[in-house]
Amino acid sequence: MLTTPGGPTRARSLADAIRKAAAVIGPKLQKAQATSSVWGLHIAAGGAEALFGEWMPVEARPEFVPDPPTRKSEIQRIYAEWQRHDGSPLGALEAASKIIEIYAEHPQAMAA
Repeated sequence: MLTTPGGPTRARSLADAIRKAAAVIGPKLQKAQATSSVWGLHIAAGGAEALFGEWMPVEARPEFVPDPPTRKSEIQRIYAEWQRHDGSPLGALEAASKIIEIYAEHPQAMAA
């Protein structure tokens, strides 16, 4: 089950849920990229969380505890790759999808 602004939507699989979520979030991130607007993307999957973009001071930035700096996680690797590649809003959506795929299907990856 996927919750969107339009209400609950059934997803046949994790890949289907990611596609449906991207269809909702993608246009907003595409607009932010085209207009150089301030944007932020918070994702959570299988106990893992990541923040992308900027958060305006008036908005409540999601609070979470990042991985300890002594452990190189998949999130840190994917995030660093996104920053090196382009740091764009649409790139963040792609990176977020990778994180969701890893952590939703294999939550034990957090212990790696």
